[in-house]
Amino acid sequence: MADDLVEKGSNSSVDPEVRLGREEAITALVERFAEGVAEIERLKENLLDNLDGQGRLARMLEANASESLERARELAQDSESLEVRQGEIRTLESDLAAHIDTLTTEKGQLAQERQQFEQLREDAIETSNAMYQRLAEFEEREKALAHKQGELEQGFNELEEREKELGLRNASLEEQERLLEDAARGLAKERTELAMSRAKRDVTAVDLENIETKAPAGKVCISRPALQVFIVDNIGSVRSGLKQVFDDYEIESKTVTGLRELVQEVSKVDLEQHYPVAIYGSGADVEAELLNIETFVSKLPGVPLVFGTEMGLTTVRLKAMKAGAAAVVDKPQEALADSLAAEAMVRRYIDSAANISRNIYVRFVSGLESMGCLEKS
Repeated sequence: MADDLVEKGSNSSVDPEVRLGREEAITALVERFAEGVAEIERLKENLLDNLDGQGRLARMLEANASESLERARELAQDSESLEVRQGEIRTLESDLAAHIDTLTTEKGQLAQERQQFEQLREDAIETSNAMYQRLAEFEEREKALAHKQGELEQGFNELEEREKELGLRNASLEEQERLLEDAARGLAKERTELAMSRAKRDVTAVDLENIETKAPAGKVCISRPALQVFIVDNIGSVRSGLKQVFDDYEIESKTVTGLRELVQEVSKVDLEQHYPVAIYGSGADVEAELLNIETFVSKLPGVPLVFGTEMGLTTVRLKAMKAGAAAVVDKPQEALADSLAAEAMVRRYIDSAANISRNIYVRFVSGLESMGCLEKS
């Protein structure tokens, strides 16, 4: 029977390792069975000596043998059940391997998705940083625009002040033009009267009639006067610079030290030959200089005065125009005039004052030409 169990176990289609283990178990069982049989034989021999004891022992051995056979049958059944379980285990192993493959694939996909998520996260962080940077730049631009807006508002306010100043300056220029026209008429009249007084001494009545008929009726003609500029300034570089500019233009100019000398020198000008213009550069005491302007204009009402002020304020400009200045120009402060930083400002002031003086003279001559009061050369 043991051989039958071994043969039955060997014919089963099971895994070799499992089969080997099963065969070893069956072999051990068979060995135990064989040992049991040997023990039965030995006990039978002993029972021959003692029939009663051997009978009982024989019955016990037979019962043990029956039990052993039953156990063998159970083992065979367990072996078959084990083969079924092993088949189920192999099926489960196959399913588990397939599931592991699926999990491995899903793990790879998850790793790839995680990598994509990390990339998206980095891109989001970079985009966020860029947005914060753009926001900071926007705030800076907003501050700059607010600053620019403030500057523009200030510029608009200054422009309104300049417009008011230009309105006053235009009114002053119109008044100056009117004064220039009156001065031209007066100068022409004085020259004609002077010529007539000279003619009374040196020419006949016929010659006097010829002199009087040189101009159209109601008009007096004079020759074109040359521009002569008088310069007053507390800064040496400005005085020398203005003098050099007029020398380059071949315009007669003269530097004087103050208001009194300026009035004296301008009063000596031969109005038949020259048209005087004064360039008066103020010092730090603006109020005193404004009084000097009023004094000059009251003593020499027909002479234009270009006022240079260190105080670049609209109020000072307006006061200077009201005092009688023909034009107002910003000039550098005396403390900074000799520095390299103020060199451009000094040059700008010199050019502006010189150009304004020439323009005043050009307007005066144009006025005489428009009125037909200049003799043809």
